[in-house]
Amino acid sequence: MLNWRNIVLSSILAGTLIAPTAVYGMANLNNNLVASCKIYSEPENEEKKCPDCKDEHEIFQKRMEKRMKDRDELIDKADKIVPGTKSQWEKVSNERKKLLTKLRESKPEKEDNQGENLKEKFKNRQNMKETNKKKWEDLNEAVKDKDAQKVKSSFHSILQTMKEKNEKLSEKINNAKK
Repeated sequence: MLNWRNIVLSSILAGTLIAPTAVYGMANLNNNLVASCKIYSEPENEEKKCPDCKDEHEIFQKRMEKRMKDRDELIDKADKIVPGTKSQWEKVSNERKKLLTKLRESKPEKEDNQGENLKEKFKNRQNMKETNKKKWEDLNEAVKDKDAQKVKSSFHSILQTMKEKNEKLSEKINNAKK
C-alpha cells in the first residue's frame, strides 16, 4: 500500500509540473515571442478563434471603416477644388477592394523564410505607414488651404502609392495561383 501511494503521488506531482511547462514552452518558438490572440491567418471556423480576437477584429474593422469614411470625405472636398480626383480615387479604391477579395479567396501560402526577415519587414511597414500618414496630412492641409496645385501633387503621390500597392497585390495573387 505504501509503495502504491508513493508511485501515484510522485506521478501526479510530475504530471502537474511537466504539463504546464510543456504548454508554456509553446509560447516561445524559435526565440520569437508569440503574441496571444493574434490571428494572422484566419481559421476556417469560428470555434478556433479565441473570444478576445473577435473583439479585436471588430475594433480593427470599425477603425478602418472610420478611416475610409474620413478619407472619402477628404477626397470629396479635394474633388471640389480639383475636379476628377474622386473618380480616380474610386477607380483605384474599387480595384484594391477587388484584389483584396481575390487574395482572401486564394489564401496564399506563407513563405518558409518568413521569420528571418520579420524585423526588417516590420521596419519597412512602419516606414510605409509614416510616409502614407504624411501624404494624407499633406492632402488635408492642401484642402484646408484650398490650394489646387498642392492638392493635385499630394493626391498624385497618394494615387501612385495606391497603384503600387495594387500591383503588389496582383503579383501576390498570381504567385498564390501558381
